[in-house]
Amino acid sequence: TDTSSELLAAWMDRLQTLAVVTTFLVSVDSQMFSLTAESSLSRNASPASQQLVHACLSGALVLHLCAAITAYIASFALIRYRIVDASAADVQHGVSSQKMSPWGTRSLGTQPSPKKIILERIHPRESVMGLFRDPKSNQNTRISSSSLPPPLSLLKRCYYTTLCQTAVGFILALTGILSYSWAGLSVQVGGFSTVCLGIGVGTGLWAITS
Repeated sequence: TDTSSELLAAWMDRLQTLAVVTTFLVSVDSQMFSLTAESSLSRNASPASQQLVHACLSGALVLHLCAAITAYIASFALIRYRIVDASAADVQHGVSSQKMSPWGTRSLGTQPSPKKIILERIHPRESVMGLFRDPKSNQNTRISSSSLPPPLSLLKRCYYTTLCQTAVGFILALTGILSYSWAGLSVQVGGFSTVCLGIGVGTGLWAITS
């Protein structure tokens, strides 16, 4: 159905957006880590507080970096587009139009020999093994894979994995910033940062649950 095609496009757009957002978060985390490492934290805070701040910020940096890599691989390395000849059934269902087919395909326009684009999942192990196979067997494998359903479950799994990694990174980043406010700065700054965090979390929960 057309709904399946729209879902495929939506999941791909989400993953590509997450790849950009998480890359931006990596740059923010690295800036925060460098600022706390070069600040007066080592003079004003205890060793335990220093380790807490650096551990939280470095953990947030690593998790956001993993999320960016996961989203990038899911968007550009695990899915490929392949141009194939449209079958007679596809032509009858309007492949020559600008609508997508039930298997995540898109028409390339009205042509003497109708074509369509198929979204296929790339299996890394099979791709590596394909380098050592006979070219004819690789072609047969590609032809048989065109009948497989779209990789919707793969995109969902990568998307939610990226979200979980990003959420845990957010928690660690907030914990590190709040710990730095209390350990490396004055009590007033730490208290104000705590109030701001409470307001931010409270308004966020209100927006989600209301």
